Amino acid sequence: IAPRMMIEFPPANVRKYQLRAYLYQARGLLGADPTGYSDPYARIVFGNRSGMTNALHQTCSPLWDTSIILDNIEICGDRNEIIGNPPNVVIEFFDEDLL
Repeated sequence: IAPRMMIEFPPANVRKYQLRAYLYQARGLLGADPTGYSDPYARIVFGNRSGMTNALHQTCSPLWDTSIILDNIEICGDRNEIIGNPPNVVIEFFDEDLL
């Protein structure tokens, strides 16, 4: 087992942010069920936080039309550096039946 590495930042370099992600729809997802459709839901990952949509049943082109809000996200570093090189936002799609 590898040892855990801890990095502490001065409190002045730690800022809290909010991510607001609006997810409208997906098109042409692969069918994962025997019917040829899926029961898709999306997960948005930002740093060590994540949020999910509801699963929509029997579709390969889901229409969520929803917002996912992640509060109190701590990001360390200078504000201008964060603006110039923001963290990645990852959107993943899953089929509800496969988990």
